[in-house]
Amino acid sequence: MSGRNGNVRPDENTELALLDVNIGSYETHNRADVVNPLFVELASRRFVTETPDRSGGETSSRATQSHSHEERRLVDNADSHLNSPDATTSHEDAGEPEQAISIPPMDMSTLHRTPIWNLVVNGVTYMAAPMAMPSIMAQANWYWGTAALLYSSIVTYHTGLLIGDICLANPHIDSYPKLVEEGMHKLVAVIDPEKAAKGGARKWTRIAFWATLWVQFMTYYLDTVAQIIYVEQYFGELLPGSPICQWKWLLITWVISIPVMQIPTLHSSRYVCLFALGCVLATTFSIFAEVYVVQPWNCLPGPSYPKTSPMRLFTGFAGMAYAFGGHGIFPEEIREMKEPEKWPIVMNWTYGIIVPMYLACSFVGYYAYGGYAQANLNLNFPDNWINTFSLLVQLPSCLYLIYFTNLVLVLQIELALGVDPTHTTCARPFRFGMPPVLFRFFFRSLFVGSQVLFAEILLSGAGDTVLGVQALAGAVGMVAFTYFLPFILHAIFFWEDMRTRRLVYYAINAALAIVFMFGGIYSTSVALIQEAGGFMDGECHLTYKYAPYSPEDPCFISGIS
Repeated sequence: MSGRNGNVRPDENTELALLDVNIGSYETHNRADVVNPLFVELASRRFVTETPDRSGGETSSRATQSHSHEERRLVDNADSHLNSPDATTSHEDAGEPEQAISIPPMDMSTLHRTPIWNLVVNGVTYMAAPMAMPSIMAQANWYWGTAALLYSSIVTYHTGLLIGDICLANPHIDSYPKLVEEGMHKLVAVIDPEKAAKGGARKWTRIAFWATLWVQFMTYYLDTVAQIIYVEQYFGELLPGSPICQWKWLLITWVISIPVMQIPTLHSSRYVCLFALGCVLATTFSIFAEVYVVQPWNCLPGPSYPKTSPMRLFTGFAGMAYAFGGHGIFPEEIREMKEPEKWPIVMNWTYGIIVPMYLACSFVGYYAYGGYAQANLNLNFPDNWINTFSLLVQLPSCLYLIYFTNLVLVLQIELALGVDPTHTTCARPFRFGMPPVLFRFFFRSLFVGSQVLFAEILLSGAGDTVLGVQALAGAVGMVAFTYFLPFILHAIFFWEDMRTRRLVYYAINAALAIVFMFGGIYSTSVALIQEAGGFMDGECHLTYKYAPYSPEDPCFISGIS
C-alpha cells in the first residue's frame, strides 16, 4: 500500500484535519477510544484514489474524479457525526489542541518493483536448509520424520496460498503484524458488531499488532543468530590451524556482513540472490557426492536408527517448521511485488524446487548417517575436497541469509522512522540529521552487532547449539506464522465463504500446530539452558573432527578408504 506525499486537496484540509493515516493503520486524534467507520472508509478510498500508478508514478486523475463526490459525502457524514450529541469528548473539550493530519513521509508504492523470478530465487534461497534435513529426520526417526515432512510440504504450501488470498483481497496489508491486526479487528466485528462500530476493537487490534511484531522480531532475530554461528563455524573448519579464536571469527563475520546489509530492499538484491541460490544448489550436490563416495551403509558398524523420545520429537518438529518457515515475511514480499496477483506462481515454483530437495536430502542423508546425522552435516563428512568445496559454497549463501533474514526486521524499523529504503544517495530527506544511506549504515551495522554478541553468549555453552537455536526460532514464531495463523486469519477474513468441512479442517491443523509450538518451545529452551555457559567461557578453538572419529559414526570400525 502506498504512503502519502501530501497530495490532499486544499478544500479538504479542514475536514480531514482530524484524520491520521499511518501506513495501513488508522486512528482519530480527536477520539481517545473511538474509530469512526466513516473515517476508515474515507481513508481507504483516499489511498485508492491517490496511489501513484506503478507504471508511471503519477496519480490517476480519473480515479480521483470518480470518487470525489463520494468522498465529499463521507466527509459531510463524518462532520455530522462529530457534531452530534452522541459524539464522545474531543481533545478540544478536554483542553487539548487538535492535531493536524500526520502524513507518512514516503511513497510506499516505490517498493512495488520486484519481479516474480526475484521472489522465487529469494524464497528458495531462504527456505532451503538441505544440510539440516538429515539431523531433523534423526530427531524424529523414519516414521514420524517422514510423516512430518509430507504433512509440512502440503500444509505449508496451502497456508502460503491463503496468505496470498488475504493480501490480494486487502492490498493495504503490507506486513504480517498488520495482517494479524486487521484480522483481530474483523474478529471483534463478528463477535460484537456494536462494540467494533464504536471503536471498541482498537485496544485488541493494537495488542495483536505489537504481539505479532514482537514474535516476528524474535523469530527472525534468532534465525539470523543461527546463520552467524554457521559462518563462524565454517571459517573455523576451513582454517583449522588458524590462531583466531571463535569470538574473533564472530567479529570477522560481523565486519564482512556489514557491506551486504547495505542492500536496501529485496528488489535491489535480485542479482546477488542468484549467486546465493547457486551456492545453495552446489551445497545440495555436495551431500549426494559425499554419500556416494563414502557409502556409509557399507561401513562397520553402519548407520543406526534409534527410537525417538517426546523431547526429541518436539525438537524435530520445530526444526521442520524452521525448514518451511518463510511464511512470516510473505506479506512483506507481496508488498514488494510488481504483480502481486501472480503470487500463486511464486508459490508453485518455490515449492516445486524446495519439496523435492527436502525429500531427497532427508532420506539420503538419514539413510547414510542414521541417528548420528548432525545439524552441521559437514562434520559427518571425511576431510576431503568435497567437504572443503561444501564449506566454501555455504559461506556466501549464509552471509546472504544474514542480510535477507534481517531485512524484514530492519525495514520495519526504518519505515516506521521515515527512512526511505529507495534513497541510495546522500540526497534529502534527512532523518536524525543524516541521509538515509548513512542512517542505514550505522543502524544496520549495530543491529547485526547485537546478534553477534548474542551468538557469542550461545557459543559459550556446549552441545549442538546451531540445531537448538534453529529449533527455538522455528518453535517460537515459524510454527505460528506458517502452520496455524494463516488458517485462523483466512477463516476470519472470508467468514462468509466458510463451510463446516473447511472450518473443521482449519481447526484440526491449527490445534496440532499450537500443541507442537508449545512443545517445541519447551524442549528447545530446556536444551539451550542446560548447555549454556558463562559469557566468553567458550573454547577459543573448536576441534573439528571429521568422520570417522566417534564410536557412533557408521564407519568408525572399518574406516573410510
